[in-house]
Amino acid sequence: MPCEREEKLRSATVDEVGWFLRRCIDGELNGIWPMLFDPDRLRECDEFVVTEYGGQVIGVAALACRGIDGHTGPTLATLYVSKRWQKKGVGLRLCEEAIRRSMRRGERSLFCDVTTKAMHNTIEKLSPELQQHMELDLSYQRYGDEWETLAELGVARKPS
Repeated sequence: MPCEREEKLRSATVDEVGWFLRRCIDGELNGIWPMLFDPDRLRECDEFVVTEYGGQVIGVAALACRGIDGHTGPTLATLYVSKRWQKKGVGLRLCEEAIRRSMRRGERSLFCDVTTKAMHNTIEKLSPELQQHMELDLSYQRYGDEWETLAELGVARKPS
């Protein structure tokens, strides 16, 4: 069932995104700090989009227009939705907005290092037009799903 349409997408600051991710780390992720949440990584990003519902941030997307992690082109650096709001279309709408912002800037493609099967599933739900604008590295197929790895270590549950 899609998330209620009272949610809204808007631009945000790096500090706002950092506070949201920190709350997720302290709460639903049991203190685990995924690489995608690293503050240094977020400081390399230049555009942030959040989804909020009832005045609370429930999901974030971070874009690095000049690239990140050795990639020199525009990159979707981080996309995360709070556990309570996962599987309700929030991540899909954040991903769509990130791609559209990239397209409005005239960028040919938006790179994404796909670290989880859930993110891959989100990308597969995009319209063909938006999928064509993505350049993917399906790293979870080589290295394992980040959430599965954390669960195997017994330090976090895989988000549902």
